[in-house]
Amino acid sequence: MYNFLKNGLFIKAGAIIPEWPYVDYVGQKPIDTMTVQVYPYKESNFTLIEDEGEGFGYEKGEIATTKMTYAADESQMIFTLHTTEGDYQGRVKDRKYFIHFNIIPKPADVKLNGTTITNWEYDSETKVLSVSGITNEEEKNLSISLL
Repeated sequence: MYNFLKNGLFIKAGAIIPEWPYVDYVGQKPIDTMTVQVYPYKESNFTLIEDEGEGFGYEKGEIATTKMTYAADESQMIFTLHTTEGDYQGRVKDRKYFIHFNIIPKPADVKLNGTTITNWEYDSETKVLSVSGITNEEEKNLSISLL
């Protein structure tokens, strides 16, 4: 078996990779937390498509999509979790997000929808900035700005 920790893994600049906790089977527990790995580079986007996980509801449009975008210029980097569109039975509506910005310089300020936040950490050895515990209870766009 290939050992990613020992041999490494190529991840393209600009990749946005959502991850959620391991489960043994669909419906074992609600997917109420998600980690998103962001590998910044100019502009990128990713659309997460979810369904109930069982049955054929997706054929009738019973899906939810969440677009994730990233853009940067000389003064800031902005990652946005867009409002989820669509619905399906059992969709988690108050998910908690943990966002990791990989291989970036330490920012002077981190803002969520224009307001400075303190729930972030920067690891100077790995150059990873982690923003923890963001929820989208109001189901609106959430933008994280790194200044």
